[in-house]
Amino acid sequence: MNEVIFVPAGEFLTFSCPVDAGDSMGVRMEFPDDLTDENQTETKAPESSFLVDYEVAGEDSHIECVILKFSNFGGGFGQSLIRPINIATSQNQKNIYFFASVQKLGKMKRVEFQFTIDRAAV
Repeated sequence: MNEVIFVPAGEFLTFSCPVDAGDSMGVRMEFPDDLTDENQTETKAPESSFLVDYEVAGEDSHIECVILKFSNFGGGFGQSLIRPINIATSQNQKNIYFFASVQKLGKMKRVEFQFTIDRAAV
């Protein structure tokens, strides 16, 4: 799955991603930004970070939703993850990877992202 989306400032994105036949993964992308203090004399940009979290349910701790948090991501030139990140495992025990680039465009975030899954060795 490879997509480009636009997310308004202060909003998040929730969707279901097909993984394998009969298997899907809930995904939520969040974009929290630290506000700069107007009274601060030093103009240091807040640190950016990426975090993967999970909403789990049931006794077996089944993952209901993968939460992808991009904190202070995407200045004018944009910002990308360095490499694909293993975020989950499918029902068929295949690794699911995530890769993204985020660019701030005024009061919007442009997010280009990709989910991939392990397949047979090439």
